Amino acid sequence: ASCNYDGSAGSYNFNVNIRMQRNEKIWMSVSVLFLEAARIYITKDSVHIINYLENYAISRNINFLAQYTGQKLTVGQLQDLLVGNSIIPHDENTSYVYADARPTATSRVGQYLFIEEFHYEYLRPTKTKADEANSNNKMELEYDDFTQLNGRLLPQFIKVFAVTNTQVLNATLKYSDISTETISNWPFKIPAKYERK
Repeated sequence: ASCNYDGSAGSYNFNVNIRMQRNEKIWMSVSVLFLEAARIYITKDSVHIINYLENYAISRNINFLAQYTGQKLTVGQLQDLLVGNSIIPHDENTSYVYADARPTATSRVGQYLFIEEFHYEYLRPTKTKADEANSNNKMELEYDDFTQLNGRLLPQFIKVFAVTNTQVLNATLKYSDISTETISNWPFKIPAKYERK
């Protein structure tokens, strides 16, 4: 996938190869001009990042990502975000409204309020908003350019906008190839000489 990132850390264009195992892990390889710049490995409870350009690696609790997304998300929710699934629980705390041919779901999870709009025909999320009470933290997702894959409708274009007390993130992700084949290779090894941060 090609990604455009504009945030507090600067503006970057890069390609990212993403692999996922449902509710277990996410693996990413980030490349700039055909050179691998970083590798990311996310599990149920942790985030590991290797920065090949600056020769260091970091390991953090998965909640570390909240400083960029504005929300504490599980690895399953991160996967749902990346494939255009609904990220709200759809339980007794969720209400539904159908107005102007735009189905909408609203759910409160702890201090977070989630609002999702769905395509009237596909019933797939087209827009998600999440706000944290008594905080500036918020996240907005937009999905477009849907395609059929093995009987499933998936977005090929994702836009992410997130604001936290310390970060602003504005990114787009455009998939060029999507596969549902089983993956058995998750290469991730921190070089011995790299600094650990």
